[in-house]
Amino acid sequence: MPEAAFEGARKWSAGLWPTLYCLGLLFLVLFSGFLPLYLPGGWAVAGVIETGQAQPARWALGYMLGLLALALLLRRMQALRFTLWLAATGTAGSILIFCAGAGASPSWRTYLGWPDAAVSPTRSAKRPVAGVMSALPLFWTAAASPGALLDRARDQAFVDTSSFDLRAIDHLDTASLAGFDTLLLAQPRLLQPAELVALDAWVRKGGRLVVLADPLLVWPGDWPIGDPRRPPLTSLLDPLLAHWGLELEAAGASGNIDRRVLKNGAVLMLAGASRFTIAHKECALRENGLVAVCKLGRGRVRLIADADMIDDRLWLVHGDAARVPAATAADAVALIDGWLLDPTADKAVWPINRVRDDAALLSATRWALLFGVGWIGMGMFALRTWERRGKSGKMMRGPTHRQDDPGT
Repeated sequence: MPEAAFEGARKWSAGLWPTLYCLGLLFLVLFSGFLPLYLPGGWAVAGVIETGQAQPARWALGYMLGLLALALLLRRMQALRFTLWLAATGTAGSILIFCAGAGASPSWRTYLGWPDAAVSPTRSAKRPVAGVMSALPLFWTAAASPGALLDRARDQAFVDTSSFDLRAIDHLDTASLAGFDTLLLAQPRLLQPAELVALDAWVRKGGRLVVLADPLLVWPGDWPIGDPRRPPLTSLLDPLLAHWGLELEAAGASGNIDRRVLKNGAVLMLAGASRFTIAHKECALRENGLVAVCKLGRGRVRLIADADMIDDRLWLVHGDAARVPAATAADAVALIDGWLLDPTADKAVWPINRVRDDAALLSATRWALLFGVGWIGMGMFALRTWERRGKSGKMMRGPTHRQDDPGT
């Protein structure tokens, strides 16, 4: 009797261990995407928590290692079990990505983690040109000491990453604006009345303008408050906004970072952001007032109630990978590039599919694990039952005999 029980336990464990291996490797593969971001050759692996991105490439390394481990551990396993693990893991990963995503529709290249030609910055002479009027340290480093220069070497990341050839403008007048069809106005200094008149005339003649007006700038800097080298802490564009029928509401005193998922699935990291209100129909509000779009004469204008969004500390995960879309935590650069092309268009090109929020990621992980565990468990049970029935059928039929004597 004990020998029979031991034999039964041995057979039971022999049928159980492939299932346990498959389940363990499923857990490892699904959680491999949450490891710190790794960029072998510019190809993003893991880093879902850091970047908020969800696409198959994040789990590629874990999937390949799980595949190798399964092949080594279960080298005698039937092809059906191997195929079952592949299907369960792939489907569970797809469920995780689909349920956690913000509804974006990236191209197949960016969905796999490869750079997209439409958003990848190039240094060719064919890049479109846009002027930039800003008091932010976009073309220089806002540091007061030599040691701080090394820490602030990434301030120019936005300019370096943009697919536009961004050129600084110090003064707005008819002559300086004549060479541009597109302009970015990002938290500028106090503009003189003549500059405001020239800018308004340029827009109404057909200019494309993107304005970042921040009511509470959180951008770090070494210069004291009141120093002319320091960007203004609040937007100084009220006269221009009032002329266009807009008003920028004051922001809260906290200046907390806010991860905002836009309706098109793109993500912005904001700090001290506010909203616009409108007074007439030349402008329309979008994204709950965060964005205002105006049609002025033949020109088009898009205004955003935040300027910290282009600070690389908010959208870039690794400072040495500014030109790798997969290393971004927000889509500020890709969105602004799209707005500079057409300020009225909400359809913008963003790097890849973004996670909606922490709750969506947690819920998607639970569903993926539940589905993967259920599929592997039921699949292994079905295969085991099918094998037992096959063996029972052979035993009932008994051995077969062949006549090998050629004389019979």
